[in-house]
Amino acid sequence: MHGSGPVTALAVSDFFLARPVIGGVRRLSNIFGDAPMKCARLLSVVVLLPAILCGQAFADGVFRKLPSDGSWATYRMSEAWSDGTKREIDVTLKAFGGESVDGTECTWIEIVFQTPDKKTRRAYEFLAPNDCLKTGADPLRKAVDVWVRKDDDQSRRDMSWDDFLPRLFLVCPPRMDKQDLLDETETMMLGGDELKCNIVTGVGTQKFPGETTTTKYRLATNDAIPFGVARATLSLQCIGKCDPDPNAQCNLTTGTVVFVVTAIGKNAKPVVQLGRPTADEQLDARETSSASELNGKSTPRSP
Repeated sequence: MHGSGPVTALAVSDFFLARPVIGGVRRLSNIFGDAPMKCARLLSVVVLLPAILCGQAFADGVFRKLPSDGSWATYRMSEAWSDGTKREIDVTLKAFGGESVDGTECTWIEIVFQTPDKKTRRAYEFLAPNDCLKTGADPLRKAVDVWVRKDDDQSRRDMSWDDFLPRLFLVCPPRMDKQDLLDETETMMLGGDELKCNIVTGVGTQKFPGETTTTKYRLATNDAIPFGVARATLSLQCIGKCDPDPNAQCNLTTGTVVFVVTAIGKNAKPVVQLGRPTADEQLDARETSSASELNGKSTPRSP
C-alpha cells in the first residue's frame, strides 16, 4: 500500500472496514486502504472491469466482453486521489461455467482483490445474466447469486456484497452515457508480446441528492485479452453537499484510477468456490439456525 509519502502499513483489520461518508465522498477502509469513494451512493455508478462486447453496447472499464469458461486476467489497479492518497492493488477477473436460472442464461464471474504482498485478499463470485454481462446493464446489481470469501475463511452467500459494492463498481460499472471509438491505436507489452489496442473514450455522469459524479474513461481494447481491455483509465470527479442550501460550500474530490493488464490465461482456479461449505455443512448450519430461532421463541429474553 502506498501513502502520499513513504509506504505505510495498515492493519489487516482496517482494510475492509467501512467508514461513514465524509464530506460527501465515501471512504472505505478496505483492501485498498482508506480510499476516497467517488460518491456516497456509488451503488449505481462506475466500475473498471475488462470491457464488454466490442463494437456494441458494453460496460465501462475492464469488462468489455464475456470470455470463454476458465479464462482469467489480472490487472494492477493504481489509485491517486486529490487528498494525496495513493495505493496499488491486484485485481483478477475469472469466468466460470454458466447455468440457466428461470430460463435466463447466466455465467459465474469471480473478482479477486489482493494486496501486492499477497497478505490480504477478498474475493467475490457472482452469477449474472449473460445479457447484463454483455451489455453492461449493471451486472453487479442484477446478480442472482453472490458469494464472498475473505482471505482463507469459509465462503458465505451475501447478496449485500459485504458492503463492498462501491469499490466493485470501479471494476464493473454500468454503461457510459456516451462513448467514442477514436481513430488511433496504442501499443502495449504483455509478457514480451506486443498488443496493438484500439482506443475507446467516454463519459459517465450520475446524479444523487446533493451529489454528482462524473467519470471520464479511456480504454485500450484488444480481443486477445479475455475480458477485452488491456488498460483502463478512469478520471473521477465528485461534487457533494451543494444543496439544498445554495450558500453551502461544495466538497470536491478528484482522482485517477488505472487498470493495466499484467497476466492472462486459461483454466482459472476458483477462490470462492473452493471455500464454500459442503452440502452437509450448509444443512447443519440451517438446522442450527432453526434450532436457535426455536429456542429464542420459547425462552424469555433478559431485559
